Amino acid sequence: LSSQIAAFENEGLPVSARLHHDSRKRHDERILLWKVVRIVVENDGALEGSEDFQASLRNVILPSFQPPEADQPYTSGFTGASTFEQSNTPSRPDAVNPQFMENLRNDLAMGNRERAVWGAVDNRMWGHAMVLASSLDKGVWKQVVQEFVTREVRSAAGNTESLAALYEIFAGNAEESIDELVPPSARAGLQMVSKANGSGPTKNALDGLDRWRDTLGLILSNRTPEDHHALLALGKLLSSYGRTEAAHICYIFSRAPVFGGPDDPQANMVLLGADHQHFPSTFFYDEDAILLTEAYEYA
Repeated sequence: LSSQIAAFENEGLPVSARLHHDSRKRHDERILLWKVVRIVVENDGALEGSEDFQASLRNVILPSFQPPEADQPYTSGFTGASTFEQSNTPSRPDAVNPQFMENLRNDLAMGNRERAVWGAVDNRMWGHAMVLASSLDKGVWKQVVQEFVTREVRSAAGNTESLAALYEIFAGNAEESIDELVPPSARAGLQMVSKANGSGPTKNALDGLDRWRDTLGLILSNRTPEDHHALLALGKLLSSYGRTEAAHICYIFSRAPVFGGPDDPQANMVLLGADHQHFPSTFFYDEDAILLTEAYEYA
């Protein structure tokens, strides 16, 4: 595995593909798939485990990630200098509108918890909203988190798609989490440009697809009982755009029965790194895919 990875890294791209952005991404994802299988072999087939295993995964999936210092303080969640930075005293929460608190108390006195929840959401009092929602039906909790992601995470500056997807998984919206990377309208071909929270500069709606590595890294560092549904959905999303190697990496960690025969229409993978869905009559000529699959079966 190591010698093959080195060969891939040394051979580079064909001259005809060097200027093609998608070809470079696929080349890097091919190398990443082999590195992931090598880590699985080194850990005797374990897909979860020790901190050393998690660190090995982070190093290959998120190579530019730098762990923060243990005593490094959080910066303010607001723009500009925080209260702590200004006065060297612990920051204090923003003052709460007394009228909001009175309305909240009145709703709760009447037993109108759901009305209180949405009143808190409308006023962006997320702590109150989530505490109250946690006492109601799971569906209300999911909706509150979706509102929080839409208003506070997705609308923030920077590349927040992967964080928004992780929050959706935490809320139990595992299969819908991929909507944070590529909106359903873009997947349907209806819209190729999107805006964060309906405002701000436009961007290609498919740009979020390239956040798949960040998303995978966040999920694998924060496993939850239902996140395998999100990984399976992420794999299918990547596969639909021809990102076979990236899709197969997600499938490996999805805990789902994704392997099958070439005649099985439900099979997500037949050979690791080979696209049997788009190239059903030629995919099995890929000797590298056969070798990689054997190594994975061995692990």
